[in-house]
Amino acid sequence: MFLLLGCTGGSIPLAPLEDDTATVTDPRFGNGADGALSVDGTVSLDGWTSEGRSSPDIVSYRVTAITGDVLEIDDAPSGLAAGDELLLIDLQGTPTTPNRLGAYAFVTLETVTGSLTLTEAVSGFADPAFHVIVAQRVPHYTDVTLAPGATLTIDDWSGQGGGLLALRASGAVTLGAGASIDVSARGYRGGDTGQGYNYDGFQGESWSGEGNGGSSDYGYNQNNDAWMANDGGGGALVTGGGGEHAGGATPGEAWYESASPPSAGETYGDAELAALFFGSGGGGVWNDGTSNAGPGGDGGGIVYLSAAELTGEGTVRATGETATSWSQGNWTYGAGGGAGGTIWLSVGSLSLAAGSLDAMGGPGETSHERLGGDGGYGRVRVDCDSFDGTPCTLDTLVGLSIPEVGAVGLP
Repeated sequence: MFLLLGCTGGSIPLAPLEDDTATVTDPRFGNGADGALSVDGTVSLDGWTSEGRSSPDIVSYRVTAITGDVLEIDDAPSGLAAGDELLLIDLQGTPTTPNRLGAYAFVTLETVTGSLTLTEAVSGFADPAFHVIVAQRVPHYTDVTLAPGATLTIDDWSGQGGGLLALRASGAVTLGAGASIDVSARGYRGGDTGQGYNYDGFQGESWSGEGNGGSSDYGYNQNNDAWMANDGGGGALVTGGGGEHAGGATPGEAWYESASPPSAGETYGDAELAALFFGSGGGGVWNDGTSNAGPGGDGGGIVYLSAAELTGEGTVRATGETATSWSQGNWTYGAGGGAGGTIWLSVGSLSLAAGSLDAMGGPGETSHERLGGDGGYGRVRVDCDSFDGTPCTLDTLVGLSIPEVGAVGLP
């Protein structure tokens, strides 16, 4: 079994957790309490209600306080019951309070009143007054079957929740031909275009919050440093820089030869997924007063899937969004693409085709003269007993995902 309650090492200087992190149980493939799930068409699990439930299978709440084994939340709890598993996760902080970002724990509900009481105390999380910490129900299915061409997804990240798809299946998850478990462009949001004519765009959003830029409070971004990265978010200066996660993002092109190019975002997180993050958004494009001007690409979301078996002809995707916004001045200018998100599979038997796991970044806007930067790639971890009948190792998983699987282990 692989369990982490963590914070990033990676490339950003986030402080490690102290030794008081919680020890909680992560059931291997769940108890099947939500029955079988059959998906035909497009199903968003925060809007899907299984038989026997009165609320969607996935409900989530913003956590306002953590005291030992008690979680205070921002609304009256609905759709939760004793015995439910929750994924408790820190999804966003601030530049001045980066400690414990991406920390997470799988926990079990003991009782549900106006607050949530857990079976065990948790610690190691930041103060929810300064971070967006979410408690999200993890559904436990028996079998999950996606019909050919079907899509299983989740709502976009809103700044308060969304973007995260986590589930368990005690039996098989089967992906029909062309089917997809897909959280592409569900993560940190691309920076918008300027708020009025002739304003530069905004930096892409990242783990530290939304970016600055294109308003009358700032003027041109050359003068206020919004052309630089917003941590993982791409900068904006006429064109937009690519959002980042695990590497590979590129800056946008300078709008003229002596100008600064908008920066690509900065890397964060680590291959072991000691912390979980979305991909960051690309920088928005300068506002030329037309409907073509708009945001950079959104980053990919997070998929956590634990199942006894994962098989089929479909895909699991957490890609960054391709930027499509552009503007017209002396030349034409493009917005930045979003970065890939996170895919974590914890399965017994795995059998998928090459390239089935996709967490790549989205390209910047490329059809014009001054191009937006490309989004960086995301992170993929696979824990399994076997892959196509052979032991699950990095060597046997080569080619399964893009980018390549960064870490493996037993589920």
